[in-house]
Amino acid sequence: MIIPFQWIMRCLGYLCLIAVPIIAFADDYRLAPDDVVALRISSWDEATASYTPMTVIDGDYRIMANGRISFPIVGTVDAGGQTVDTLGDQIAEALQSNAGLFQLPEVSVQIAQYRPFYVLGAVNNPGAYPWQPQLTPMKAIALAGGQTRLSVETMDETNGIRQFTSLRGTQVELARLKARAARQEAELSEAADITFPDPFFHPDGAAFVGRLKEEERSILALRRETLDRATNSNAALIALYKTELAGLETKLAGLRRQQEVALDQLENLKGIVASGAVPANRLIAAEQGIADLNAEELDLNTAMFRARQRIGETERDQSQMVDNRREDTMTDLQKTRHSIALETTREQMFSQLGALNGVTSIETAFDLVLSVRRDVDGTVTVLVIGPDDPILAGDVFEIELVSKSATQ
Repeated sequence: MIIPFQWIMRCLGYLCLIAVPIIAFADDYRLAPDDVVALRISSWDEATASYTPMTVIDGDYRIMANGRISFPIVGTVDAGGQTVDTLGDQIAEALQSNAGLFQLPEVSVQIAQYRPFYVLGAVNNPGAYPWQPQLTPMKAIALAGGQTRLSVETMDETNGIRQFTSLRGTQVELARLKARAARQEAELSEAADITFPDPFFHPDGAAFVGRLKEEERSILALRRETLDRATNSNAALIALYKTELAGLETKLAGLRRQQEVALDQLENLKGIVASGAVPANRLIAAEQGIADLNAEELDLNTAMFRARQRIGETERDQSQMVDNRREDTMTDLQKTRHSIALETTREQMFSQLGALNGVTSIETAFDLVLSVRRDVDGTVTVLVIGPDDPILAGDVFEIELVSKSATQ
């Protein structure tokens, strides 16, 4: 099947976002050499009236080239062509027989790693890759590096395509840089939203423009959230210190009233002691009480000084954090603008070189042909497939760029 190259290039942008799914098995998946299965077994223990794991057998096992697997105690079993369920039944029966178990053990077989499939042809990273369910040619190309490589017959045509590919890469980078600059400018101006360039061009269309915008909005929201959290934390800390300071000031006011009363009592006591009505040790005790109050006053003043100091330090930290954040954003914006200027120059250069080589778009020169080599009942068959057709485990998937001039 021949597919316009423009279509494949647009799809590849989306496919770069694809994450490899968590491995799970399909009920109709047939095991073959190089598949790895995870085996978990439990046997009934009459003494404890419960199932006990058989850890000596549990583990991951790779199917050998002859389609068989060797297990401790169980022995060697045929796994090729079976599903995980039928393999589990076979292991349970063999284990019951070999170990002399009264009941069939509970056997769980899952696929730990699928056997590989292979990618050849016009991709950046040809080779073997672990197969995954619902694999299509588009996903396979993304796994193999995404951007196709070129193989053409005429040097002039190749040069033109290379220049166009470089132009497209530069335009993608320019769109990313312009979106970043818009976000940095919004952060500096503390704008409620980002003002993006209008028009905003991306070689893969409006969907990718929207994606870039959402990414930058998310980054801006995250950075503002981080700053707000730090600001709120500092504000809470300052409020705590001020509460502490207010408590100390109240305590100091009460202490000073005690000091005034103690001093008055000391003066009265001096006259009484002088008249001989009370012993002199009462005067000494009163003086000691005043000394203790003075020491407590010193401690309170020291604590108040430290509280005010911590308030000042936290306020300075907050101010410094905001200033540093702004300075870093300004520096980043300057770097981004410099990169935009460089990429704009590169865009102009590649556009002119591509035009000189007579290629204004890559789809004007090439078609993409997708095919698989598949083992069907022991016979290798070559099948031409479409972008949404399935690729099976063990397939050899080939991508070929065919010059339109060669097919006309």
